[in-house]
Amino acid sequence: MQANRVAFLTLLFVSLLLSAGLARSQYDYYPNKIVVIPPLPVANGPADFAQFTVVVPVGAVRFLGDTIVQPNVSPIVHIAYNQSPPYGGVIDIKIAQDTDGIVFTAQTYDATGVPVLVAVRSPGPYTINYYAKSRTVDDPYVLRLSTGISVIAPSNTHKFALENPQPNSYQSGIGVISGWACMPNNLRVRMDSVLLPIRVPGGGPREDTRATCGHADTGFGLLINYNDMMPGQHMLRLESSDPSYVGASVSFTVTVPGDPLRFLTGLNTEVNVPGFPLTGKTTTLIWQQSIQNFSIKATQ
Repeated sequence: MQANRVAFLTLLFVSLLLSAGLARSQYDYYPNKIVVIPPLPVANGPADFAQFTVVVPVGAVRFLGDTIVQPNVSPIVHIAYNQSPPYGGVIDIKIAQDTDGIVFTAQTYDATGVPVLVAVRSPGPYTINYYAKSRTVDDPYVLRLSTGISVIAPSNTHKFALENPQPNSYQSGIGVISGWACMPNNLRVRMDSVLLPIRVPGGGPREDTRATCGHADTGFGLLINYNDMMPGQHMLRLESSDPSYVGASVSFTVTVPGDPLRFLTGLNTEVNVPGFPLTGKTTTLIWQQSIQNFSIKATQ
């Protein structure tokens, strides 16, 4: 009876420990992937240009310690370069498993990954290489995973451009709220003083922004059906929560072709527009139901 009680209490303790450990996990970790927190780091300390956490996977970890992985890394990896722009470089992180017997207490790690604090002194693209070493001391380190990250200069974190809709433009049908932002991961749209409940998808390739932002994954776009809005003038504003900024308000006018109908079906028509876009040219427009608008079919 006593043995069963001890076994039950031990099992309960292990379950609670596992649950607590998983609940306290602060990393959005996925197996076989390097996770960088935040995805696009900026300066957050007086001593270094930028600091961020790199979480790398480990081979075998248990909470109760019989096969605990002992990370053999420095808690802070300083990467300094004196290159001409574009800046950047390679960050090598090496993890040794059960080779030196040193318990790595400078960082907190959970059942799936080991976090390493990295500090860099220059903006630009970096390559993060994760090397792992087997349990035998004499085995060489082997490159397991590699990923890229862009570090943005603090002066550029608030730079963005809302390209659509343009100020004083006319909108109808299905369109897109689009543009670019050096940090496009936390963008929201405020329409007529109401903050839309969806985050704007961002990170599309925009090579024309590389010189400004230090990377090209800056494009954003949110699909919208303008026909769902009331006809007339509206105000739109782009906002960000991280970093925190508010863009200028843009005024535009909505026309709903089938008012009060919000989605027209079964229509098929073409119209010729002479003298457009050049004298002597005729442009043929065709109605397309999928975008609730006209598209250019031909010019001649």
